[in-house]
Amino acid sequence: MTTANAVRNGARIASRPDVAVDRIDETVVEGGMSTAEGVVAGAAPARQLVASMPSSAGEDELRTLRLVRRSRTAAVWLTVGIATVSFVLSFNSLRALAAMTAWPGWPSWLSPLLLDGLIVLATLGIVALAPYRDQLQNRVFLWVVLGAAALVSVGGNGLHAWLSTGHLMSWMRWGSAGLACVPPVALLATTHILGILWRFDPVPPPDSRARLRDRALELAAQRMDRWAAAAAKLHEEGYCPSVSTEKVASVLRYLYECRPVPSLRQIGAKPEVGLHHDTVAKIRDAAAVVLGAADR
Repeated sequence: MTTANAVRNGARIASRPDVAVDRIDETVVEGGMSTAEGVVAGAAPARQLVASMPSSAGEDELRTLRLVRRSRTAAVWLTVGIATVSFVLSFNSLRALAAMTAWPGWPSWLSPLLLDGLIVLATLGIVALAPYRDQLQNRVFLWVVLGAAALVSVGGNGLHAWLSTGHLMSWMRWGSAGLACVPPVALLATTHILGILWRFDPVPPPDSRARLRDRALELAAQRMDRWAAAAAKLHEEGYCPSVSTEKVASVLRYLYECRPVPSLRQIGAKPEVGLHHDTVAKIRDAAAVVLGAADR
């Protein structure tokens, strides 16, 4: 039979993989409590560990989340304002250019909607299809449409400024043309920003204490399952049939996980155990036989 060294109360630690005793890194959670101490007795200490977490952690997360959401809302409204101003300026230049050239009269009011509307539509389409890898061809098409509309809009704004400043010096005309290209470029940028902000869903930032709490609960559940299986094995072999599986599992946890190991009387007096110390001794001896024999 292959077992480890005997511990207090005469219990032996079996080398069977599914019931081997693993030490938990004793990382202090709050007030000096370690995760090893928090999961010794199963679910009850785990629940106590959760309850010991400070409520201020959740309040900090909610406060941060509200701040992020308010910032996002302010950024969205600011982006909408800049996009509106850019659209109006670009619209005015393109309408004047259309009235001077191809579409005099009321049709000149439609051409800016065609160009700048395509910029907005293509940008929103690209943002909407970004999460889907199977939409690559559609995204490429939208990028082509966006690039063409942006080039025509920027060129139209610059051309209108150039034609409208024929009485100025050459360098001033070039400066006016460059300045006129700012609104369509700003419209393109703000449309992209608006799409990104619209898809952004603020969530609470990860909290180290919450991750540690979840890890402690996970370890507690794993250990409960491990010793419940060991208790069921004892019953299958005919040991301690009058003792419930839950109580046998609790005794095994105290024998093999608690450091220092309590006395048999102390284990039997635990609320979740409630057994005579002689019965605890029988469970200890049965575990040494059954769990050790499994490795033969």
